[in-house]
Parts: sequence; structure tokens; C-alpha cells
Amino acid sequence: MKKLALLLLLAAACRQPTSAAPTATPTGGALATPRAAVEAFLQAVRTEDLQAMGAVWGTAEGPAREQMDRDTMEKREVVMMCYFRHDAFRIVGETPAASARNLVVELKRGKEQRTTTFTVIPARRGGWFVQKVDIEPVTDWCTRR
Repeated sequence: MKKLALLLLLAAACRQPTSAAPTATPTGGALATPRAAVEAFLQAVRTEDLQAMGAVWGTAEGPAREQMDRDTMEKREVVMMCYFRHDAFRIVGETPAASARNLVVELKRGKEQRTTTFTVIPARRGGWFVQKVDIEPVTDWCTRR
């Protein structure tokens, strides 16, 4: 019985995840869909991965990591991590905007929940980047401990 339990535990540990992380397009980090860009951005926030954030945050010209100096970019990313750190998120809506898409996202941190908007724009070379995020709904999350 112990051998069977150990074998099942080992098999579970070796199992491949059922959902893959959003994959970047060959256009320097732009994601294939607006939803994938937001998901990748929030995953980078959750894992505190500055490089991944800089790859999916940007403008129509390309990712932030190719447009601003590293020190400035990383300082901005650390601030965004503070505000948008979360335990879970859910995309609850998507609407077109002028040359962009607005995605409404529910963020959960502990017992609290906030709803904010991510503006995602198409890259000139294809794909999508998170251009900006409404920080107003989560301003208190970074000021308290």
C-alpha cells in the first residue's frame, strides 16, 4: 500500500500542467490576443518577474524593455507590482476602444476584491501589449501592509 501511494505521488509530481502560459508571438513579446497579454502581465506581477512584465507592457512600437532605460522601467514595474499584487484574478469583460481594447479585471487579494481596467493595444508588427492599467481602484493596496 505504501509503494502504491508513493507511486501515485511520484506520477502526480511528473504530470504536465493542463493549461500552458500565454505564449509570445515572434514580435518581441507581443501576445496573440488582448486577453493573453493581460494574463501574461498579471502572471508576471504574481511571480515578480520584471523581465516578463517588460516584455508584455509596451506601446504599438514594441515592449517597454526596448523603449526605456532598464532602471526607469524596473522602478515603474516594482511600483506596479505593489499595486497589482493579487491572489487571483478574473477577466470579466472586454470592450473595443479607439485603436485599443479595454479589459475589465477583478483582482482578489485576501478577502478584498477590486475591479480595474487594462488598456491593451495592438503592436505594429502584430500581437498585443498592455499599455496602461487603471491604478485608482487599487491605490490603497500599496499603501498599507
